[in-house]
Amino acid sequence: KEVEEAGKNTFSSFFRCLTPRGTILSGKKYEMIFEYTPDIDGNHESYWTFSIPSEKIKHHFAMIGRVTEPNVLLDVGSINFGPLLLGGKNKEVIKLKNLEHIPFTFNFDRESVKGDPEYGDSLMVTPMSGVISPDSEIPIEVIFQSKFERFYNYNLMLNIKQKTRYVNLNVKGHGYNLHHSVALSSSPEPLNHHVDHYLDFGNIFINEKKTKTITVFNSGDFNFDLAVKKSQFSFVTISPENATVLKNEKVNIEVT
Repeated sequence: KEVEEAGKNTFSSFFRCLTPRGTILSGKKYEMIFEYTPDIDGNHESYWTFSIPSEKIKHHFAMIGRVTEPNVLLDVGSINFGPLLLGGKNKEVIKLKNLEHIPFTFNFDRESVKGDPEYGDSLMVTPMSGVISPDSEIPIEVIFQSKFERFYNYNLMLNIKQKTRYVNLNVKGHGYNLHHSVALSSSPEPLNHHVDHYLDFGNIFINEKKTKTITVFNSGDFNFDLAVKKSQFSFVTISPENATVLKNEKVNIEVT
């Protein structure tokens, strides 16, 4: 007896007969083993012919299989961290869910977490790999810490065993730095922040009042807050002590 494929089948590579030919001895039986190893989901068919040449017997039959991917997924498809000051850190926690009755191993592609070579190590995912139990979920921490002043766009690829396609997660962020300068009313040149500066009011009479102005410029793309700290001298007042400097704007601080 022997078995062979009946013509070319679309999914014939998925089906294989491990014992296509053999001889049945008198009073014995013979097992024909078929193996089904698909690599895409969907419905698959393969048509075969069984024959006993000596008896001129032929019989046609079909091998049919249906494959579905594991129902393992992330609860979100994207994360947008928005603007983040250089040196700052932000964290989002997402969930990996397993809706199947069996466990699955998973791992993130390291190159996708690294992203563009110019990004540096600005993104971290924990855990990078593991096993998710049946009918359960586990938290995944995504930490963004921008190293450079630029836009970031990651397409993370999560591999689930027995799943033909990656589970994708898009992560965006924007690293920025403060762009500002400080000047005194007596000089338009920005002050050097590496040295101390002094406001000299000179000699004044009792109850006389003098005022000097400190100007803070914001040449960046984002607003920022400022606060002025002073010693506890009742004869010195600062206005305002707290302020928000809008982008491309300036704030004057009066020291009296």
